[in-house]
Formats: sequence, structure tokens, C-alpha cells
Amino acid sequence: MNITNREQNTVERRSYSLTYNEHFIKIGTQNIKGFNIIDKQLVSFYLYRTEHLLDIIGITETKTKKNENKILSKNHKKNIINQNNNNIDADDEPQPTRDFNEYYQTWWSGKEENFQGAGVGLAIKKELATRVYKIDQIDGRALMADIQLKQKIKIRIIVLYMPADPKHEIERAMLITKIEAWIKQGLSDNKKIIVMGDLNADPDKLEILKKDYPKRKVKDKYKIISMLNNNRIFDSQIGINEKRKT
Repeated sequence: MNITNREQNTVERRSYSLTYNEHFIKIGTQNIKGFNIIDKQLVSFYLYRTEHLLDIIGITETKTKKNENKILSKNHKKNIINQNNNNIDADDEPQPTRDFNEYYQTWWSGKEENFQGAGVGLAIKKELATRVYKIDQIDGRALMADIQLKQKIKIRIIVLYMPADPKHEIERAMLITKIEAWIKQGLSDNKKIIVMGDLNADPDKLEILKKDYPKRKVKDKYKIISMLNNNRIFDSQIGINEKRKT
């Protein structure tokens, strides 16, 4: 399929624009199940930018180590240096670059131990990233970003990946306490709260359990959902799907 210059310019404007889709900022999240291979990184971000037109992306289960945090936010060199004379060989093939860092500001949080079941990332379009004024993290589990928009609108984005292993009860309890503190602090500052990621707990199953066994104690893995509900954080995906049905 041939694309004219005019059509190409339209595609480029769409992928850069924060107001392309009826003046909404497009936000998405994905459990990536490993983000160590650069080809996978490039393809994923290409789809985020050109197919889904996402402005803010939460990425979970990257399976990255803590020392990879800064590496993921930088581009690789475009050419391989000849080891014999330290000059670029014209016959050498160029290395792939993390060109997504030209379009998105990215933050990453890996973990030194048990990194295979952890790791989170946050990517924000460069135009919007200039409005980020605070970043916080919990190693390999959560990233938090505060964004100041026009008309004094403040947004707190939280990307979260809860441990899947039932043995990590103590870590889950710590995460819930910290995430709730972020939420409560944000609400007290009149921020709009967005929590996204992978909770490793099914809210639909929790509702069924509460209905069928109202006196039974809530299982540990569902406590994160209970905490979010108690702080009036609702599942936007359910709301959107219900609207589509009507």
C-alpha cells in the first residue's frame, strides 16, 4: 500500500498528538512477560505509538534487574565499533536503537532478587512528560508519577505489579500499605488517581466469593482489590464495557 506525503504527515501528527482522540489522553497497560530483548522492546513501542496511539503506557512483569533501569531509558549506539582499530566499519550492520526513547520519556524499576517475577515501566509521550514533576518507585513493583496539566488539573499515575507467588504475603502487605499511602496523599492534594498494571487477582472472582461466602475471610491476594475499592478506585474497563453494551 502506497502512502502519500499528506497521509504520512497525518499519521505522524496523530501519533504525536495528545488531543488526537477527541481531546482525551490515551492510556494503556500491558503485562509484557519479559522485556529483556531489544527487538521485543522496539516492536512493542512501535505498536503503542502507531497502532494504539498511546500517550501513557504502564508495563509490568518486565523481568529486568535493577541495574537495567538506566539502560532501558537510553538509545544504543547505531553502529558497531570495529574492535581492531576502534573505527566504524562501513560493512558492519548498524545495531538496533531504542528509538522509542525519542518519542517517550521512560522510567523503569527492576529488582535485584526474584527479578523474574517482577519489574515495571512507565512511558509518557515527550510532550506530556514535560509536565511530570515527581517520580517515586518501589523496587520492581511500582512506579508513581505526578503530572500537572492545564487548568490546575493534577494526575497521579501508579503502575503496579503485585507478586503472584502466594508465599510473598509480607511483600504484598507492604505494597498495599505503600500504595494506599500514595492514593490517600494524592486524594488529599486533590489529584486524580489512576492505578494500572497487574494485580494478580481477579475482581470478578472476589465478588463471587463475597456473594457466595459472605462470612469467609478475604484471601490475601484479594486484599489489594479491597483496598482500592475502599478508596473508591473503580475498574474503568468494566465501566467502559458496560457503556458499550447499552
